Amino acid sequence: MPRVDYRAPVWLHDPWHARIRAEIANLSEGGAFLETARLLPVDSDVTCDVSLDGQRRFLRGRVAWAREAAGPDRDRPPGIGVEFQALTAEDTDALRECVVQRVGSEYPVRVWLPGMLQPVTAAALLTRNGVVLKTELPAFQLDAKLLFEFVGGDQELVGKVGRVRLVVNPHHPVPTLQIEVDVDPDAEPKPGR
Repeated sequence: MPRVDYRAPVWLHDPWHARIRAEIANLSEGGAFLETARLLPVDSDVTCDVSLDGQRRFLRGRVAWAREAAGPDRDRPPGIGVEFQALTAEDTDALRECVVQRVGSEYPVRVWLPGMLQPVTAAALLTRNGVVLKTELPAFQLDAKLLFEFVGGDQELVGKVGRVRLVVNPHHPVPTLQIEVDVDPDAEPKPGR
């Protein structure tokens, strides 16, 4: 089951009876990311006192990881990842229902692709099996005018984007972006660079 955006206040109770207020940022059937500046040690047992779509729940779990305000992830909010454990059947059902209601929703995301220095902005559509990422490629808009030349050629050609598709070769792990260009026979070729 995927992780979904879910915003709700939560009270954390730890074994030392400390009560910490945090904010759930995202949620899955297996755990949650809780934004808080008061970090608990990794592997601490916690109980999350939270409302899931109007139902008050006490979800038991453990701190799986912590992210400080400083450090390599300082551009992301500080907090802890809680892995839920030993949930009752009612808690599991409430979590599942809360997550399922949000599946099919789109969320803005940043995607870091291999070889790119900056992330690509996209939309993430949550599905039962994971996520479908969608993004626009304005450079490949249908009918967009293109100017191109063959390597080693001596003239530039003019055309328009006619069709764009992604081709997957089962014998090669890297898909190929194919752009069909309708060359304008009336356009005057220009001398190459």
